[in-house]
Amino acid sequence: LRRLGPDLPWRGVSFIPPVAKWPDSNLAQMLAWFGEQWPLTYCDSGSVASGSLESVVLQDRVWVFLTGFHGVQLHDRGMRLPLPAGSVVFSTGGTKGKTRTLTSDMLKAMLSEVFGLPPARILSEYGMCEVASPAYDWGEGLRFPHWVQVSTMVDQHILARSTGALVLDDPLRIDYPWPLRTQDLATINLDGTVTLHGRVNTASLKGCSLNVRE
Repeated sequence: LRRLGPDLPWRGVSFIPPVAKWPDSNLAQMLAWFGEQWPLTYCDSGSVASGSLESVVLQDRVWVFLTGFHGVQLHDRGMRLPLPAGSVVFSTGGTKGKTRTLTSDMLKAMLSEVFGLPPARILSEYGMCEVASPAYDWGEGLRFPHWVQVSTMVDQHILARSTGALVLDDPLRIDYPWPLRTQDLATINLDGTVTLHGRVNTASLKGCSLNVRE
């Protein structure tokens, strides 16, 4: 969060349910860890509709974390929660198959309208339980931390710069010291950022809302 402005107090608002409601979600656990560092308020569309969040968001600038599904739901219901200047919204995948498919630009425009923030303050997060280090788009493209080795696999060959199945080698996964093929189709750009294109043709959907047995 220090990348986004002076080191002033931040207050968190999470549309991701707490671990007690999403016990199998790594996303819920991540937000619980965030809550150990910053004041965190859990909410849902009902909280926005009732106005119970206004006392929270008017106190300080806030960071908001939600999935694309939550953002579409808020927009489609005509809900608005203007945030203080300097606030930021993090949007992640997480839930799949719960609403229509949107491009990242369409979702960013929706979230900008809901929260009254410029598109530059709507950021993207990409992560999964299999890797310890998420990637974030800070307005310069999706980028992993420098310690994560990013490549793609094309026809069983691992390439440094290409379009193919995204491969991540994250040394913080000390219990799994091997590269991980994610089955997400991606392009690694010359500046090191990653452009996602969806799933590999033969791969099934993946997300916090999907049970592996299904």
